[in-house]
Amino acid sequence: MIYSVKSGSLPFGMILNYDGEIIGSARQFGTVAKPGLTTFENKVVTWDGSLPGDTTFDRSYKFTVEARDRFNYTAIEREFTLDVVDLNKTQYTDIYMRPMLEPVQRKYYSDFVSNPEVFTPNKIYRPGDPTFGIQKHLDMLVYAGVEATTMDKFVAAAAKGHKRKKYILGDIKSAVAKSDAKSDAIYEVVYIDVKDPANSTVPNKRTAISFGIDTSEKITVDSVQYAAVDDATRFRLGYNELPVYTRNIVRFVFSDTDEIIVSTRTPSEEELNVDNADFEVTVRAGGVVEVELQKGDSEPYRLRPKTNTIKTDSNAINVSQSTDSIKYISSIDNMRANIKKVGDEERNYLPLWMRTAQTGFEELDYVTAIPICYCKPGTSATIIENIQNAKFDFKQLDYDIDRYIVDRTENNEGQQFILFSDYKLNV
Repeated sequence: MIYSVKSGSLPFGMILNYDGEIIGSARQFGTVAKPGLTTFENKVVTWDGSLPGDTTFDRSYKFTVEARDRFNYTAIEREFTLDVVDLNKTQYTDIYMRPMLEPVQRKYYSDFVSNPEVFTPNKIYRPGDPTFGIQKHLDMLVYAGVEATTMDKFVAAAAKGHKRKKYILGDIKSAVAKSDAKSDAIYEVVYIDVKDPANSTVPNKRTAISFGIDTSEKITVDSVQYAAVDDATRFRLGYNELPVYTRNIVRFVFSDTDEIIVSTRTPSEEELNVDNADFEVTVRAGGVVEVELQKGDSEPYRLRPKTNTIKTDSNAINVSQSTDSIKYISSIDNMRANIKKVGDEERNYLPLWMRTAQTGFEELDYVTAIPICYCKPGTSATIIENIQNAKFDFKQLDYDIDRYIVDRTENNEGQQFILFSDYKLNV
């Protein structure tokens, strides 16, 4: 059967797939190009009627769907109503990690998840929905439902207690998702358990935020930040001319061959052959001045800090601190604690399977996991067995993380990257 919307509309941000699945989520805040749910301000509001393009204030959407067989022999229509729950006027976002795999590893994983003998198509839950189905990327959720504020706040949160490092891919596990404890399962998820070497192995105990060391390395204020104009545009280009300052400037310009062009006050130029990397210049006053040039890399030599430069707006260093004695531990728990300070949070954005009580246990709550696929209830055990029989080695995947991916921010609906700052105070 092929499904299509014949009349009415779905909330902006949601579409009806040809197989009958509704994909996406209602767009809370909109723009001129991408409308969303309406919010009221202290301004004059007018109502024009119900023609296309008019102002709307809907939270309930009615639409008619036609289901037609692929041979166009028969069709049936039915009307549906979809209600949108707008919790508050705060916009939320998710933050997750994704490794930048080498092409060989990326193909290795892509071939694996594309194998129908492992991931049986009729067992996959919502295969046409990128949020569910088979996951094409090794994404690990870090924080769900944090306020989508400005980008600079997320950058600041990732400056302390964050460092590029590798995570350990553990066992293959599964979990069930239910709307409540008494209802039937909606779907199951098969995921990779991820271990953070910096996290505490003691139950209910979190890794310390920081620790002190004995060191004589002083903290100085003469560090120079990387200068894009000087450092990037002139990198390995050297100088295109060598000025010699006398009463009048004479420029000695290197050419592609072992020759030097001498430009004087007069427009005439004279090419001089270089012998043993030196040449002679006769001056007007008489006598001979010998100038020796050593040809080599003329790239300017600049002192740069070993890692990124700490600025005065950072709270990672105390005023009373004279040495580099405080180190901040980069663990998932500490990283999440930093993100939590960015703004408000909403637990309902946590994936349903993390909010579901599993058999014999309490709710999982947040876990460090990489979902591989979402499957229909009662099928996860079979898929895990298929994965084990396929002998796919997850340890061949280099789960090296050096950045965050933010789904959206206050002023940008698109995904954005936050590269972890290379501060030596993070370990």
